[in-house]
Amino acid sequence: MRITNQWIVNSFVNQVNRNNSALSDMQIRVSSGKKYIRASESPVDNALAMQNKVEVNENTQFIRNIDHAKDWYNNTDSALTTIESTMQRIRDLAVQGANDTLVQEDRDAIAMEIDELMLHLIDVGNTQVAGEYIFAGHNVTSKPF
Repeated sequence: MRITNQWIVNSFVNQVNRNNSALSDMQIRVSSGKKYIRASESPVDNALAMQNKVEVNENTQFIRNIDHAKDWYNNTDSALTTIESTMQRIRDLAVQGANDTLVQEDRDAIAMEIDELMLHLIDVGNTQVAGEYIFAGHNVTSKPF
């Protein structure tokens, strides 16, 4: 087989082009700090990276859910504490109003205070967390009271 000058030149040019391509890829890797330029260079590593990204996103969502649940719990606890103290005040007023020594004006004042406390209970019953009513049951978008 005869090796011509043209074949030698073509072989040299092809080798220079391959070297330029390899140098370009290496420069891109160094400048970007990435091991692979394309995902097809390592499908296994690409799949692992994608799985890690999914897990990070899931954990971020879990943290948001926990924060939302803590807000919901704290607001519910606060509302129930307020309801308990308001109901205790209403009970005290009812016992006080049952006393025969009170005149009608005193009983009217007690009734007005109880009416105000009932309105306060309705307001507490309509407590919202992040736009959702905490005492609305499964339909958290509609006002319960």
